[in-house]
Amino acid sequence: MALHISPELINRFSEFYPFALDGTVPAEPVLKLEQMDNDMLADAVRGRLDAVCVIVRDSPQLQSLAPLAMLPDLLWVGVWNCPNLCELWQMSATPAVRGIAFTSCKRMTDLAALAGAQSLEHLMMENRPWENVQLQSLMPLRGLSNIRTLDLGCRKVREKEKLDFHAAFPQLVSLTITPGLRKFFISRGDKK
Repeated sequence: MALHISPELINRFSEFYPFALDGTVPAEPVLKLEQMDNDMLADAVRGRLDAVCVIVRDSPQLQSLAPLAMLPDLLWVGVWNCPNLCELWQMSATPAVRGIAFTSCKRMTDLAALAGAQSLEHLMMENRPWENVQLQSLMPLRGLSNIRTLDLGCRKVREKEKLDFHAAFPQLVSLTITPGLRKFFISRGDKK
C-alpha cells in the first residue's frame, strides 16, 4: 500500500526518509547489491564486514537477510523489490541498527526478529495494494521502545491482538499505517 509521508516528516527525519523512499545513502561504507540470492548475499557481506549501510534491490531469488548478522556496525538497511524475502537476521548481533526500510517484499510477514532491534528508530514497510500483504503479528514491535517513525503499508494482521502504540512507543513521533491496519492499534480514547 502506498504510504503518504508528510514533507514535514521527510525534512525532520532527513537521514532516514530519503534513504527509505529513494535509496539515498545515509552513511558510508555502503554495500549496494542487486540480483542477489542467499549465497551471493553471504559472500558479499563477508567481503565488506565494515559496511554500516546495506542496500539490496531487485533480487527475486533472495529469501533471507541472515548474513547481515555478520555486520556489527550496521546502521541502515534498505531492501527494495525482493518479493521472496521472508527472513530477517539476528538483530541482537547488530545492536546499532537505526533504520530499516522494506518496499515490495510481499513475503516479509514475520517480524519476530525485530524484537532484538533495541536501537531501531525508524521502520518502514511499504507494499503495493495488489500484493495483499498480511503480517503475522504486531506484537514483535512492542519491544521497540526507541522507535520514532513507524510506517506500515500492509493489508491486515493475522493475530488479532491490538497494540497500544502510545504505551509501546514512548518516543514515537509519526505513525503512518494503511486503513486496513487501523483496527489493530489502540489509540487514546479506544477501549482496550
